Amino acid sequence: GGAGHLALTIPAGFRQPRLRRRHRFHVVRMRFVRRCVQACPTATLMENTVIEMGQPEHSKVTTCAYCGVGCSFKAEMQGERVVRMVPYKDGKANEGHSCVKGRFAWGYATHKDRITKPMIRAKITDPWREVSWDEAIGHAASEFKRLQASHGRDSIGAITSSRCTNEEVYVVQKMIRAAFRTNNVDTCARVCHSPTGYGLKTAFGTSAGTQDFDSVMETDVVLVIGANPTDGHPVFASRLKRRLREGAKLIVAENLYMYGEVDGPIDERLPYAAHTRKGRVRAQMAEQLLAAHRSGTIRYAAARGSDFYGPRVFASSLGERVFQPALQGKPAQLMGRLDLPHSYTYIDDFGTALAILGEREDALGQHWHVPNAAARTQRELVTLIYQELGQTPKMTSMGRMMLRLGGLFIPTARETIEMLYEFERPFVADGARFAQQFGLQPTSIEEGIRRTVAWYRAREAAAVTA
Repeated sequence: GGAGHLALTIPAGFRQPRLRRRHRFHVVRMRFVRRCVQACPTATLMENTVIEMGQPEHSKVTTCAYCGVGCSFKAEMQGERVVRMVPYKDGKANEGHSCVKGRFAWGYATHKDRITKPMIRAKITDPWREVSWDEAIGHAASEFKRLQASHGRDSIGAITSSRCTNEEVYVVQKMIRAAFRTNNVDTCARVCHSPTGYGLKTAFGTSAGTQDFDSVMETDVVLVIGANPTDGHPVFASRLKRRLREGAKLIVAENLYMYGEVDGPIDERLPYAAHTRKGRVRAQMAEQLLAAHRSGTIRYAAARGSDFYGPRVFASSLGERVFQPALQGKPAQLMGRLDLPHSYTYIDDFGTALAILGEREDALGQHWHVPNAAARTQRELVTLIYQELGQTPKMTSMGRMMLRLGGLFIPTARETIEMLYEFERPFVADGARFAQQFGLQPTSIEEGIRRTVAWYRAREAAAVTA
C-alpha cells in the first residue's frame, strides 16, 4: 500500500536483521522482529538460512541451553544440518516464545571452526593431534589413574556447570564417587546460589524451586535480589513484567554504592553522588525504577543494606575471609583502615525488612535503609569474633597497593579496589527512618556474631563427619 514496502531477512549467527525499504519505515526492536518472523502467515518474513538452504526436511524437539529457563525448540533440519530453530508451542517453560539468542544465535552448531573430533597432546607445548574416541577416552582414563597413583585418590575432583541438566549432574557425581572413589564433586551453582538455597530451605523446607513459571501470573509480590531477569532469563522476564504491569509489587534489594563518598551518616535523603562504575550503575537503576513507579508502570520499593554478615554470607568484607580463618586460629583477612566505624547489616534483619516492604502499601515508591546495630570498627568486630571462639585476635589488612597486586591474578580483588573508599573513611548507614516507620529493631552485633560463629562451627563439624 501507500506506506511502502519492507523486505526483512534474518541471518543465522547473531547479526542484526537487514532492512531494505523504499519509503520511511520505523525500525522495530529485535525482540519484536523475532515475533514477526515467527507469526508471519506468508513467506514475506523469512530467515536467511531458509532462503539459502531451502525448506527443512524434519525436526527434533530440543531444549535451549543459553540460560536456565529451559525453553523448548523445534530444531528444523536437513539431515544433521540445522536450518532454523523454532520455539515449540507446547514447551512448558516458554509456550512458543523465545529470546533473540535462542531464536537466531545457533550458528555455532555448524561453524567451520567448531571442533567435532577428539584431540590429545602429551604436553602443553605439543600440537593437538586428532584421535579416535576410544583412544581419547583411554588416554583421559589413564592420566586420571596416573594422577591418583602419584598424588592420592583425592587429587581428582569434578565441578559441574549450573547449565547442566539434573541428569548430567547426577552422572558426573556418580562417576566421581563410584569410579574415582572420592567425594570431591561440586557445582558452580552451590556458590552463587548458596544464599538462595538457604532461604528456600528455611522458608519452604527444600532448596529447590517450588513453583512453575506459570505461577508468576498469580504472584502479588516479586522480590529481586542480585538478578537481571531481562538479560539473564528474557522469556521468563516477559511474563514477570506483564505481571508487574498488572499490579504486583516489585521489591528490590540494593546496597549503598549510589551515594558515593559521604561525610556523616548515610540516610535516604542524600543525593546520588557516585564516582565509581558500580555506584553509577546502581544510581541509574534506582532512578529508572523510581521513574517507572511514578509513571504508574510498576509498584516499587527498595531495601538498602550495608555490608552483610551472618550465616551463609560468604562474599562479604565480614564473611568467609574473616570467620573461616578465625575458626582455624588464623589471621582474619580485612581491607582498608581497621579503626574507622563501619556499619554492617545482619542478613536475617535484611530478609525481615524485605518481607515488611512486600506487605506494606506505605512502603511503595521509596527506598529504605535497613536498620543496623551501632557502627563498630573492623578491629572491634574481629576482636568480638575471636572472643566468641575463645581465641586471641589476629588480623591482617590489605590496602590499595596490595589489592592492585592481587588484582593481577584474582578478579575479586581487582573489582574491590574502586569500592575501597568505604573502608578508608567512616561508613555509617542510618536506618532510623525504617525503624520508626515499621518498628524493626536490628540484631545486636554480639548476638549476630554468636549466631554466625555457631553456624560456621556446625558447618565445619558436618564436613568432618562427611
